[in-house]
Amino acid sequence: MSRLPVIAALLLPVVAPAWAHASTLSAGSAAAAGGVQDLFSLSGDPVGARLVLGSSATVTTIQLDAAGTLSFILTDKSFPSALAALSFAVTDANSALATMTGPGTLTMPVAGPVTLYADVFATAQGVANTGLYNLQVDFAPTVPVPVPASGLLLGAAIIAWRLNVRPDRPQRHNCHAAVA
Repeated sequence: MSRLPVIAALLLPVVAPAWAHASTLSAGSAAAAGGVQDLFSLSGDPVGARLVLGSSATVTTIQLDAAGTLSFILTDKSFPSALAALSFAVTDANSALATMTGPGTLTMPVAGPVTLYADVFATAQGVANTGLYNLQVDFAPTVPVPVPASGLLLGAAIIAWRLNVRPDRPQRHNCHAAVA
């Protein structure tokens, strides 16, 4: 008896439906809120793991509206066995910005707005020639320093200085100095 039907029956509930494999991710609301946004997470969702049959290449578009830090966590789920190869690249329209071979974490600063592409390349092995991996993408926007408060403080300091050093005001001299 072949093990392939048993493995297929185990994998069917784990494979994500088409809507879970988002091809475009956007971080507009997270940038405004100033918090970390989990743009794309498969790790916390048991039905979100990516299935690899033989070899696969997956490209996910990431649209960011602000500057910040982008983090990627790539995990080999080792089911039914570890993947033979797993690699990852972050690219823009012109070149590769960062690469990673094997599972791991990649963090990079981003000057927004920008469109990036998360490319995952996987090769399965074993009797069933199948495997699973997760990709988690997080974005933490850079919180700008509030300029109006700094400008207000600078303006108040200049006004106070100008009020203290006025040319129409007589200068005070210490006339009560002790004479030796």
